[in-house]
Amino acid sequence: MNRATRTGLVGGLALILITGSTGKAADAALDPQIAKAIESFQPFWMPGTDELKGWRVVIHAEGGAATDPDARAQDDLCLWTASHLYHLVRDAGGYPSLPRPDDRPARQSFDPTQSAPRRCIFVRIVTSPGPDVMVAPATDGEASRRLAAAVARVGFKLDKSLPVVTSTQPAVTVMLAKVDPRLAKIGQIPAHRAWAENIYRGLAAYVSERPQELSNSDESIESDPPVVPFYPRHAPSTPVRRAVAAIWPEGDLPPAKAKWFCDLYARNAFSDRTNVYFEPVITVEGQTVVVGGATNHPVLQKTLETMLRQAGLKDVRSEMRLLPEEGRLERDGWFGVCVAPMALDFGRPAEGGPLQSQLLYGEPVFLLDRQDGFYLVQGGDGYVGWVREDCIVPMTRAAFRAYLDKPVAILMRDVAIDTGRIVRGARLRVDGVEGETLRVVLPDGKSANISTRDARLVDDAPVRLARAKAALDLLHVPYLFAGRSSVGLDCSGLVGTICDAYGTVLPRDAAQQFVTGGLVATRWFPEGMQPGDRIYFINETGKIFHTGLSLGGSYFVHSSPPGVQISSFEKGHRLYREHWDVHFLGARRP
Repeated sequence: MNRATRTGLVGGLALILITGSTGKAADAALDPQIAKAIESFQPFWMPGTDELKGWRVVIHAEGGAATDPDARAQDDLCLWTASHLYHLVRDAGGYPSLPRPDDRPARQSFDPTQSAPRRCIFVRIVTSPGPDVMVAPATDGEASRRLAAAVARVGFKLDKSLPVVTSTQPAVTVMLAKVDPRLAKIGQIPAHRAWAENIYRGLAAYVSERPQELSNSDESIESDPPVVPFYPRHAPSTPVRRAVAAIWPEGDLPPAKAKWFCDLYARNAFSDRTNVYFEPVITVEGQTVVVGGATNHPVLQKTLETMLRQAGLKDVRSEMRLLPEEGRLERDGWFGVCVAPMALDFGRPAEGGPLQSQLLYGEPVFLLDRQDGFYLVQGGDGYVGWVREDCIVPMTRAAFRAYLDKPVAILMRDVAIDTGRIVRGARLRVDGVEGETLRVVLPDGKSANISTRDARLVDDAPVRLARAKAALDLLHVPYLFAGRSSVGLDCSGLVGTICDAYGTVLPRDAAQQFVTGGLVATRWFPEGMQPGDRIYFINETGKIFHTGLSLGGSYFVHSSPPGVQISSFEKGHRLYREHWDVHFLGARRP
C-alpha cells in the first residue's frame, strides 16, 4: 500500500489536531461545538444506480509535489475534487481510474487521444486563475464539445475555445476557481464536494444523451487498464460468498455434510473468536439442517444459515440463540464487576477447561449467559469466557454506566483493603481526590482510600472530547485507501491520526486497533460511548472491517467513501444508515 504523505501537510494536520442502535438519550448533553457540526453537516449526495454502467471515466487531477503553500493548496483542491468524483462514478456503476491518487504527480500524462473503449470519458481537472469554474472541450471534436456543454449546464461557465488536439473521444477540462480548499464553502458544502457532484451530473447527462449506436459497445471492460483500487465495494454478503466458494466450490451440499461444512467454516473462515462469541451447533433431522448454538452478535446469528443455503441446501432452520437473552439473565442485569482479586476465564462452563484470560479486581464485564454456576462474560480486554458466579457482582444498566464514567486509578503495586488484597494492574474507579489520597469506589458500592504513591490516576475525558472535536476539522476530506493525511484518509487512518496527535499510538489497521484499550460499549449497551471513544464494526466472518470516533449520543465521525462524514445510529435520522447500525460491534477507550 502506498502510504506516502507530504511533510508540510502532515505538519499542518498535526497543528489542527493539537489546537484545535444507539438511542438518543445522551444527545441533549452533546458538546455545543459538536452539536453545531452535526446540525450543519449535509449527507453525501448519492448518484442514481447504474447511471454510468459500462462506462470508463479517466479522471486526471492536475498538479502534485508542489512546494509553494498556495500551489499546494490548489493541487489538493484538484485532487479532492477528482477523488470525490471517482467515488461518485464508481457508485453509479462506472469504472473510474485516477492516474494521480495522492500528492505526487500523475503516473501518466493526460492524453485523450490514447486508444480507449468507445464508452470512455476523459476528465481533466486543473486550477483556474479566476474566481469562476470554467469548462472547456479538451479536444477538438464533436464528442468533446457536447460533453463540455453538458457539464457546463449544471452551473459552470462554458469556455468555447477549442484546443488544437483532435480526437473522437469525449474529453473535458474543468478549471476550478482559485480558492483555499480549507475555507471554501458553497452553502454548507465544501467547494470540492459541490464541484465533483456537478461534474458527475454533467457526465450522467452526457451519457443519457449519447446516440444509441455509440453507447452500445461490445468491447470488454476487462481489457481496459486496471482501475486504481480506492476502496472495495460494500457488499455485506461478499465474505460469506467467498467462504462458501472456498469450502464447497460446486454442486449442492448434501445434508450429511452440513456439520462438516460449518465446522470447517468456524475453524478457517471465521476471523476472530477473541472479541465475539460464536459457538454453533449443527444437527441434521432427515433432510432438514438445524443451526443451533449461540452468538453475541445478530450479524453472526444468520451467517451459517445463509452459507448453507448458498451451498445448495434448501431446508435449513436457524435456532441459534442471540446473547444476552432474557430468561437466563435478568433484563437489567447484563452487567457486572469482578470482585475477586483474580478470576480465570474458562473456555467452557467448568473449572479445568481451557484458560482464556484473567479478570482483575474492579474490572467491568458484560454478562452474556449463565450456566451451572458460571457466567459467560466479556471482559474489558474483549475476551469472552466463563467465570464462577461468586467472582462477579451483577449491576443494573444505570449503575454500570455510572461506574464506567468515573476516572480510573491503575494500581502500580499490590495493596490491601478491608475486603482483601488487590493486585497490581487493577483499574479502580475514583470518586474523589484529597491531597495524596484517592477515594475509590468498590464493586459493592463501598469506598476505600488508596495512596497516590500506589496508583496512577487516569482521567482522559478532556482528551477524548478534544479528539472528537479535532476529527470534525477533517470532515469532507476524501476517502483514500491507506491514507493518513489531509490529502486522503481511510477509516483507521482517521482514527489513528487523531489518536496519535493526542498521545495514544495505535496500530495501523482497524482489526489491530480494536484489541487496544478497554471495552466500554456493545451493540446492546451503546450508551456507554462517550465523545472520543473508538467504535468498531464487524462483518459476517467475524472480521473487524471499519472504525470511527464517537461524537456522543447516537453520532459518530468516520471515513467511508466518498469521504470523512458524520453518521447516526438513530433510525429515522437524516444521517442514519442501516449498514452501520447492523454491523456495529462496540466501543473502546482510550
